[in-house]
Amino acid sequence: MTFKSSLQVHLRKINSILAIIIILFLLSHSILLALSMVNIISYSLDFKEFGFILFYLVFIHLLISLYLCFEKKLKNKNVKLNYKVTDTAIQLVSGILMVVLIVLHIYYIIISPVYLVSTLQDGLIHIILDNLVAISILVHLSVSIPRLLVSLGFLIGENDYKHATSVSNILLIVFLLIIFICEVSYFVL
Repeated sequence: MTFKSSLQVHLRKINSILAIIIILFLLSHSILLALSMVNIISYSLDFKEFGFILFYLVFIHLLISLYLCFEKKLKNKNVKLNYKVTDTAIQLVSGILMVVLIVLHIYYIIISPVYLVSTLQDGLIHIILDNLVAISILVHLSVSIPRLLVSLGFLIGENDYKHATSVSNILLIVFLLIIFICEVSYFVL
């Protein structure tokens, strides 16, 4: 095994572990914010700090993913990356879009903190932006979770991948609906 291929294997493992950590941080961040929006727990500025940590983890994940995706192209100019509508293309585009939307989300949280929203317009902007972030995450995870489960060796049966995709998509949609309901109850009602 050459140093380059060894590096790729290690980066893929690191990226898989990082993806699991990101998913756990994302769940925690979303659940805490949803619970605070429905007044089960009090909002804390620590949620914002938690969100910044999550963003840094996502950004590191993006950098590693981009390196792994384009390393072959940079190494050998004759290799063409064929990105029709494939899982890899969906992961790549949704990942980049997700980071752009997260940056907009962070920017808007800074200029209009959730706990200080006083107008319906600000609330609607938060709802739209947060749900665009959530949808981009949902699209990214709908492809990434089954692929991660394959990488970790959990999906070995003939229909395991298809079943994992269906189950994860249902869970992600339910999660998105819960976030949407919590935001509407907080900002609109």
